[in-house]
Amino acid sequence: MRRLCRLALPVLAALWILGGPSFAQSKENGAIEGKVLTPDGELLPGVAVTATSPGLIGGKRVAVTNDRGRYRFGALPPGEYTLETTLEGFTSVRREGIRLSVGMTLAVDFPLQMGQIEEKIVVPGVPPMVDLKDSQTAAVTI
Repeated sequence: MRRLCRLALPVLAALWILGGPSFAQSKENGAIEGKVLTPDGELLPGVAVTATSPGLIGGKRVAVTNDRGRYRFGALPPGEYTLETTLEGFTSVRREGIRLSVGMTLAVDFPLQMGQIEEKIVVPGVPPMVDLKDSQTAAVTI
């Protein structure tokens, strides 16, 4: 039994040491989650929510709301964040100055308003069909 304890003790110590940093890292981060709703309170799936912060490696993260209108950004470093929603047919909403602390999970919900659908029409430059320089009259006989 003593021999088993002598062998188990270094193994348990190694697991504790190796597991410690990953546990500590997860406690040093935070999360932002929430839901996106219509003006009537219905949950909106498919909304792109973008998180930006100077502390984020890569500059931004994008999450898309699931079928229950929920999004989540996990493992975010502490700092100040800006969140913005995007969905065609709805106005974008931007929230700035969201402060995330160590180990915190913030709930940030977005009520979206119906937007105007914009359509762009491109008209290529076509030369005029009327000759403005030659104003002679011509007669065609059949």
